[in-house]
Amino acid sequence: MTMPGQESQELQSYLDGLIAVTRAGSVQWTSANPTTFIWQTENARFTVQRVEKTGPVVLGVGRISQQKKISYVFQAHELVKQAAGGGLTTLQQRFSIEGSENEELNRKLDELFDAIRSGIFRKGLEFLKEHLPTK
Repeated sequence: MTMPGQESQELQSYLDGLIAVTRAGSVQWTSANPTTFIWQTENARFTVQRVEKTGPVVLGVGRISQQKKISYVFQAHELVKQAAGGGLTTLQQRFSIEGSENEELNRKLDELFDAIRSGIFRKGLEFLKEHLPTK
């Protein structure tokens, strides 16, 4: 998705704010797997996923090498409770961006991913320290 400069700037500003509150510990991200993190509120779910692709890169005449490219996907879904079906909740996608389509946003998403991973690691380390047996 190519977006105009103003929209790109607004998204970068939003991501800066999300990175700040993530680093402050105000947002409780969980790990779905090693490459996917989820933050869920009462009415929304946000997902950041790291994607690795390997593809050919031309190094020169007759020389081709494989190179790993890392990009990120950021999605926001609204949690919608269905009246019919006993209050079943469904997800409606409200926003999605692939960092592979915009290098600046991919760098911001990389920064967010690292902030989330660091926060989850710190919490895990605190858990381990709390459960260290004493002699």
